[in-house]
Amino acid sequence: MKFSLTETSEQKKLKAGYIRVSTLMQEDESLSLDRQKAAVEAAGATVVFKDTDSGSKDDRKNLQRLLELVQRGEVDEVIVSRIDRLTRSLRQLLDLISEFERLNVNLRILDMNIDLRTPMGKFMVMLIGMFAEWETDQLSERIKSERRQRRQKLIASDSCPFGYEVQNGKYVLDRQPFLCLLSDRPENYPTGEGTDTEDAIPGRTIDQLCRELVKLFLEDTLPRTTLGQFFERYGIEKPRHKSNGFGKRLYWTPSGFLAWLTNPVLQGHTAYLKQITVKKRKRETNPNGPEIHRDTHPNERLISSEEAQEITELIRMNRRIGGGNFREARNQRNQHAEFAYQSGIVYCAQCGSRCTSKTSGKGKYRYFACRYSGAGCNNKKSVYKTTIEQKLIQHLVAKSEEMREAAWATKRMQVSGYVAVLQASEADEETIRQFLWNSRPQYEDLEGKSSALIEQQLRIKRLEEQLQDLKNVRGYNPSVERLKQELQQQIEEANNAGQSLLEKTAGEIIFEGNTSYFWDGLTNEDKSRVFEKIVPKIFINQGKVTEILLRTEQQDENRTTLGAEHEPSRTH
Repeated sequence: MKFSLTETSEQKKLKAGYIRVSTLMQEDESLSLDRQKAAVEAAGATVVFKDTDSGSKDDRKNLQRLLELVQRGEVDEVIVSRIDRLTRSLRQLLDLISEFERLNVNLRILDMNIDLRTPMGKFMVMLIGMFAEWETDQLSERIKSERRQRRQKLIASDSCPFGYEVQNGKYVLDRQPFLCLLSDRPENYPTGEGTDTEDAIPGRTIDQLCRELVKLFLEDTLPRTTLGQFFERYGIEKPRHKSNGFGKRLYWTPSGFLAWLTNPVLQGHTAYLKQITVKKRKRETNPNGPEIHRDTHPNERLISSEEAQEITELIRMNRRIGGGNFREARNQRNQHAEFAYQSGIVYCAQCGSRCTSKTSGKGKYRYFACRYSGAGCNNKKSVYKTTIEQKLIQHLVAKSEEMREAAWATKRMQVSGYVAVLQASEADEETIRQFLWNSRPQYEDLEGKSSALIEQQLRIKRLEEQLQDLKNVRGYNPSVERLKQELQQQIEEANNAGQSLLEKTAGEIIFEGNTSYFWDGLTNEDKSRVFEKIVPKIFINQGKVTEILLRTEQQDENRTTLGAEHEPSRTH
């Protein structure tokens, strides 16, 4: 309904009704919106404003709309069924009464037969307002007391994350059947005489769907594409209506999905006081962090401790790299753009500020430059990203050789000392020879040979080149198709063989990379995840890379949480 700014005569002013419930879930028979609306309309309201919100909040949407009309002089009377429907705050009530009096607007409260135009009406309104505020304070204190008792007994919150339900005050996985793949839907599922289609469909339970989502994210690393793949598999569309915490609608935005992934409940913990009440009863995120009780339901966890750490690392890496460094194509093995790993780790050697990524020549030239160049900083020359990568790989190879030489020298010294002890004890030659064999270096390539991991990467590269050659063959040939499948299987097996780089410490990763083939063989995604672990900062000055900081093996082992900041060692 549109309200005119010019029609302000007494005859054309509105009699506005206002109705409210705290939540639709809490709506009872006496306070239902329909009953309130019928009451205010019967009392003469020509327009009704309704809110579904707490009465202690000042910023209710439709209450503000009503007050705007009052301010413009378009309302003659405000009608409510009960005073606590208008407000539960004495301060706000007094402000409203003062404003209504100033603008000559009447307030009628139906259940008490109160009219603001009479002295007794004004007195009764304020008296009832005080009782309403006192009742609210008492209710608030009861709620706080109940919550303290729940925390002491480690009782789970009824509003639990998707994938869980609460039984006897404890979080348990929700194992109810929920969805099935699009390919398994009844219209696509083979049926026959005497077949019960519904029983035959292999549906997924809620906890299985949640585990699938976690696994998808760890493989894909991006919330947007993870959700895209998942929604496509199950035919999930964005709901038209909002849902509350008790609804079981499987739909997230990327930010909502990340909030779900990092919920401590999924890791087997119980969290309290995520939000706290501040002035004017507003709720805000607890600046000190939530109160977490660990391992309250260890047998009902969706995410292991190792997976939780990896998720934290991926989220931090994605935020550092930024959305512009990801490819748009979905289901792509290498989703990170070239040089994406450099975002957030390149700094100006003069002013210490983080450098800005820039492009020129229609994206042909990509480089970093100081963001304050010419505005207080004299570092005016930029550095190409290709140059930064070359210097970084050279530096890592040199560091790897240095570590290998030190390890070889230490091992050789230890062996020499033990041999001297054996000789002094007059041990025979066979005993000494057997000792030397058992004491050979842990890595047989300490003297400069390529590591087994490098050989594995070179093998994968050769297999991928052979596969690409076969893909370029035109036409259909069964033998070629069979060979392509075999090569693809060999590539997958080689990728899964051996210990993953991300399972190694920073020192072990650097130790492995004693040739440029090792680092060149990494995909863009692998580079982002590996360099995030070992290279915190790169400094540039006047067109050159002047310093590269690495995390040493000792510092890597001392890391307690993935989100913690660590002072890296400076190596030149």
